[in-house]
Amino acid sequence: MANEILVAHSSRRDFEGDGDPDNVYIPGRTLVLGINRPDVQIILPSMPGILAYENDLEKIVNNLNLNAPRTIYVPDEDYLLDVSVLVNIGLLQQVLVQGNKYSVEPYSNTPELQNWINVLREHGYDLNIALPEQVFFKDLKHPQHRAGWSRNVEKPDEQSFAERYGILYPCSYWGTGLMQLKEAYERVVDETNDPRVVLKPVFSAGGSTIRKVNSLEEAVVYYDGMVASGALFVQSEDGLRENPIEVQQYLKIKENYSFQYRGDRIATPGGITKQYTHGTAWKGNLFNSFDDKLVLDAADKFRSYRYGMTREYPKLVNDRGGADLAEVEGCDELALIEWNGSRFTGADPANDLSKIFGVTKKAFLMRMVEAKPNCGLGEVWEILQKNNSAFSMQTKSGVFPITWFEGCTSLFVAGENASVIERVYDTTIDILDKEQALILN
Repeated sequence: MANEILVAHSSRRDFEGDGDPDNVYIPGRTLVLGINRPDVQIILPSMPGILAYENDLEKIVNNLNLNAPRTIYVPDEDYLLDVSVLVNIGLLQQVLVQGNKYSVEPYSNTPELQNWINVLREHGYDLNIALPEQVFFKDLKHPQHRAGWSRNVEKPDEQSFAERYGILYPCSYWGTGLMQLKEAYERVVDETNDPRVVLKPVFSAGGSTIRKVNSLEEAVVYYDGMVASGALFVQSEDGLRENPIEVQQYLKIKENYSFQYRGDRIATPGGITKQYTHGTAWKGNLFNSFDDKLVLDAADKFRSYRYGMTREYPKLVNDRGGADLAEVEGCDELALIEWNGSRFTGADPANDLSKIFGVTKKAFLMRMVEAKPNCGLGEVWEILQKNNSAFSMQTKSGVFPITWFEGCTSLFVAGENASVIERVYDTTIDILDKEQALILN
């Protein structure tokens, strides 16, 4: 009997239609999680870009004297990897060993994930899901998602989770439908005396559907556009439902930060990261580069969160996820602006890769490349080696393409300090552009 980990990162129904190719990058970025981890198997969709990336990745990893990831591919038959797995469940039955114990690490614990897990259990396989279930519409007060951190226009006098536990969070209200959106907007404007707000669908991630608006008229235009595109509707267990929208106070943000947590500890090397963003969209993270004041502030907010969860949701104290924070003009503490509960975050691949590469104490970053790949990972690695910038296990520094396929290109860079690695990143983009390895957007 052996204990193994199955990494199975599927996108979610509430992400479908948001304009992001998350059906590609959510599973694709997990390949690096299996480097030098023989107890891990990664389930992936058979997409040409991901297959080609893994083929080159295996050669590069072996050249670094590390073990390549172990993978299980299923035909790409649905936007959700979980559905493709269910349709092709026989493939997993051929690979998995009855008698072994499997811990399944998903992006998010959804009904689609549970469907194929339950089929395997019925056939005698021992699987445990390593994340609590996403509550979605079952509990719209839950801090797992945005609605739990805001007041509901239907019960405007009822405090949010943030207010109950003294966590600094923008003035926010949420509601469902155009009339409640208008009421939420008016309540936020009345309390802040500022017509500018940020609109956030309650069930979404990555920032592609978040919008700053300057008036009620703009909020209505945003709402109508989301309805017309279908992006505001979510497939739930009860059928198609409208996604509620959080109306959040506009903040003059100087810098965006985040941390990731696992159980009772912050899992982020250095305790906090700076987030790279483009508009409202997340584009990467910088690690191990910040003073103690920021780190202690993040830790204090996490303690308050843990205290609240212990009191209200004791079964979820072993959760994992992440929090987005903002340094705001005129404020002497960080404001929490987003809590991503019970799911894998975009910063986690870099977190895990830093452990595999042994650079958890060094400055490192993971940053998306605003370009399409124009060649394979193998050619990119050759360019990096030619320019003496490829990651080295001896120096514990350099550049490693953490993803490199259509739908997601990103670089991991480790080095002496933040200014050095950010300069290396910029230089690398210039080199790859000159070598025609990418097509800049």
